[in-house]
Order: sequence, then C-alpha cells, then structure tokens
Amino acid sequence: LGDMDAEDILLVNLSGCVMQGAAGKRPSIETSFHIAVYQVRPDVSCVYHTHATYCTYWALQKKELPMVTSVARMLLGSVPRVGYSEPGTLELAERVHDTLTEYPGIKAFLLAGHGAVALGSSPEDAFYTAELLEQTAKLAYMLEQ
Repeated sequence: LGDMDAEDILLVNLSGCVMQGAAGKRPSIETSFHIAVYQVRPDVSCVYHTHATYCTYWALQKKELPMVTSVARMLLGSVPRVGYSEPGTLELAERVHDTLTEYPGIKAFLLAGHGAVALGSSPEDAFYTAELLEQTAKLAYMLEQ
C-alpha cells in the first residue's frame, strides 16, 4: 500500500466499467469481489486487498485469526475467513458476498489461501484497518511460536 499513489486508483462503477483513472490502467481481476463488497455494504467506500505476509499466513491456516489484543477485539471484532476460490472468479465474488451477508458490519476478512481484505468508509479508514489487521496477524503468529 505504501507504493500506491493517486494514479494507481481507479473509480469503477458497479458494472465494472472504469469511470475515472489514469489512461491505460485496467481494473484488477479481483474487481468482481470488490463490487460484491459495495453491493452488500453501502457504508464501505474503500476496499484494500493485500497480500501482507502475516495476514497471508493466517489465510493459509485452517483456523481463525485470534484477536490477541484489546484494540483488535474492539476495532476488528472478528475476521472471518472466506472459503477458497480461484482469484478473479465469480465464485470468489459470490463467497465474499455470502460472507458479508453472514457477518454484517465486519471491517476485514481473509481470503483462504490468498490474502486479506480491509474495508473502510474512506481510503484512510481502510488503510488503518489493513495496518491493524497485519499487526494483529503478526502478533498472533509470534504468540504461536
């Protein structure tokens, strides 16, 4: 996320068409699951999908990411794991949709075997959620060792 700047961000409508962004930039293959988030969660204005190391470690596990700090418990609550689907597929978008419907109000989730997703009402909000999620995943990993 630290390497991103304004030219890297595209505004895409709910049909997946680019509405605003630098010429030549194409939407991610993961756009369909981003759209699923916006359809289920009108309070979300920004979605960050990362492959942060410790979050990815927990996404590869077959167990829940423990909320090891009081801050994580207060701000993240719980972080469900979306079942595995190949990246960029409609099946993944459907699984994300179903997870958000089952867990209304979550701020983040893990994509099994893949990475993490942080949600926010603004880019800053989503960034702080992604940062807290990775810190929590790192601490949980360290406590396991």
